[in-house]
Amino acid sequence: RKFRPRNYIRMWKAFYGYLLERRKIMSNQTSNLPNNPSTEPQGLRPFKHFCMTLGEIPSSYLASMTYYEMLLWFCDYLQNKVIPTVNNNAHAVEELQNLFIQLKTYVDNYFKNLDVQEEINNKLDEMSKNGALQNILLNYTSIEKIYKTTVDLINDKDNLVLNQKIKTLGYYNINDGGGAHYIIKETPENYSIKIKDNMYAQLIIEKNMCPEQFGAYGDGINDDTEFLKNTFYYAKNINFLQNKTYLLNINGQDETNGTLIGKTGQTIDFNGSTLKTTSLSGQYNSLILLQNINNVVIKNGILIGDRGKFPDSQYWHGINLQSSKNVHIENMTIKNFGGDAIIANEYLDNHIATENIYINNCILDNSYRNNISLVHVKNAYIYNNVISNANGTSPQAGIDIEPNRPYQVDDNINIFNNYFYNNVTRGISFDYHNNPSSYTINVDNCVFDGGNRHLAINENETADDTTGFINIRNCTSINVKGMSCYFHGHTNYNLPVLLSNINILNGNTENSTNINGSCFAFDNVTKPICDITMDNIKIKNSNFSRTLYGNSLKDIIYNGDTPKSFSIGNSSENLKIKSNSEATLLSGSPVYPTSSNVFSTKYYKSVNASGDTNLTFNNLPTGLLIELTNYSREHNIIVNSDYTIEPLTKAFWDTTNNILIK
Repeated sequence: RKFRPRNYIRMWKAFYGYLLERRKIMSNQTSNLPNNPSTEPQGLRPFKHFCMTLGEIPSSYLASMTYYEMLLWFCDYLQNKVIPTVNNNAHAVEELQNLFIQLKTYVDNYFKNLDVQEEINNKLDEMSKNGALQNILLNYTSIEKIYKTTVDLINDKDNLVLNQKIKTLGYYNINDGGGAHYIIKETPENYSIKIKDNMYAQLIIEKNMCPEQFGAYGDGINDDTEFLKNTFYYAKNINFLQNKTYLLNINGQDETNGTLIGKTGQTIDFNGSTLKTTSLSGQYNSLILLQNINNVVIKNGILIGDRGKFPDSQYWHGINLQSSKNVHIENMTIKNFGGDAIIANEYLDNHIATENIYINNCILDNSYRNNISLVHVKNAYIYNNVISNANGTSPQAGIDIEPNRPYQVDDNINIFNNYFYNNVTRGISFDYHNNPSSYTINVDNCVFDGGNRHLAINENETADDTTGFINIRNCTSINVKGMSCYFHGHTNYNLPVLLSNINILNGNTENSTNINGSCFAFDNVTKPICDITMDNIKIKNSNFSRTLYGNSLKDIIYNGDTPKSFSIGNSSENLKIKSNSEATLLSGSPVYPTSSNVFSTKYYKSVNASGDTNLTFNNLPTGLLIELTNYSREHNIIVNSDYTIEPLTKAFWDTTNNILIK
């Protein structure tokens, strides 16, 4: 068998211990050793089997040998085989130990005696030049290399390595607001600046970014269009530097174009800064476009369209909302745009309304079409704004609420605490001639000052299926040039109109006559104007030619001051008029108090007596005053074929059939 020194050493130790034990036993005995002792060496039991494993004598001999004979044979085996082998291996182990000590000494003294410093230095220089050393270090450190400006970074083409982290203290100059963090990449990712081939400085996009970090100047001199486009596209939130001016060129050919395009979740805080257009091409565009996005805030800025320098286009807007949700526009000044300051609509024809918009504390001024257009909107809240000087092309309204297609709606529109000033044609235009399915409007606590009409409700006879209401209350009309409120073809019983607690001061400042100079004007086409309630109307210091002017009125309730006459034509039904003073019915056939027309005061019928000798009045109702103009003493007045009275200015027929002379 293969020799294994370790096994023989163990065997020797065990057997030596056995001999010591047997010596003690034999010293106390005089008889011969037993053939099968009860005590055997530990680890060698059974001893006979152990001897057989050594393989020195045939197992057939061992089977007949006595214990004493096996012991003698084993002692001989130890003396002639094991001990010499152990001694020889001891020399080998000693030699091996000496060689190990020699090797250890060599290794310990290797770097003391070896001069490789120059070789190491050369290798480090090589790794530094090819970027290998920096790449290794970048894995274990966050230290950034600092440049004074981003321009310096761009020009340092030969001293940059991949994955290197960079910090700049400004873009063009230190502390100009354009300082940022970059990482050097082999290919452009997100917003990156090309350094050279296969090397780009990738801008680290943080939570809040400003246009200067994308290269904008904001000095009111240089063009910042492309820089601002990148800012809006890449930044999570935009935080402009305070009170700076950015110039832009606008170009667009269809209504989906936008110069600055926002994205979902973005907050744009202008911090008092101004965006101003310097050139315009194309018929369609918007300075800021929100298209199919949600949760956006635009605040604290000034947008100037500078419309006087360019051809006016009604599709050139300040802020354009298309099929977007949860948009807040606050503390903004938006003026001089060729279309609307703000428009809210759907994206192309996707049938998705813009929803949940809030416009507050803004100044919206001098738009060519409307200051605000609501086309397809659900849930709008417009409050605490100054809305002024819409002029140029129809409708020229402070706010125009006008769906364009039958499926569109203007639903839950809330307009309150606003000041409307000098919007040429209309303060608010309610226009639902295209049959929207729903049209619900609340106007509360607004002031309308100047302009030709303050409230214009236009149905154009086509909205019989539209449901909803128009509720206007607690409003004040001041210095209107013509009509305070204009109804055009309102024939829809599903869309009642309520005006309550309306104060009208200094009306008809241009002294217009007839319908254009009336406080409330009803201009129907073919159908009766119906279902309008005017309650608690107060008219002071005004010069209206008529308090109310219209024909074919139906289900009209008026409760308020009547400083001027009513001009109400034929076919008017169910009128309920309660006045705080006497009023005159002028023009056309008189509207008499009947079972369907209830008057709660004295009304006049004005008659021109010129050329007539006899004036005959038949079937006069109770409560009618007759006023004669251009009469002479030659006239005879016949009332109900029963009474003839002397030519007098007025005659009154009362319930006792007595003629009262005044």
